[in-house]
Amino acid sequence: MKVLITGGGGFLGQRLAAALIARGGLSSESRAPASLTELVLLDQVFPANRFQDDRVRYLEGDISEPKFVAPAIASGVDAVFHLAAVVSAQAESEIDLGMRANIDGVRA
Repeated sequence: MKVLITGGGGFLGQRLAAALIARGGLSSESRAPASLTELVLLDQVFPANRFQDDRVRYLEGDISEPKFVAPAIASGVDAVFHLAAVVSAQAESEIDLGMRANIDGVRA
């Protein structure tokens, strides 16, 4: 199973990635075994302490750029968690940035 997390360098993205690694992925049935084969984390910045797991791939760039997103999904994905966003006061004070991340990122 290939899982993609946008915003994978942020607080929620890192927590979700850790949980998926610990569980071994997702399963569609309650007792089915999970089998994580690849976990792709997309973000502009990642913490220094990266996951030491061969299944994890880091892609740094702008989520609003289709050319950046395309390679991550080219071979298909089984699940996408879209957590990339500019929130609250920052989105209000930097409208263009908020629109690019929150709207154009979804479109890409």
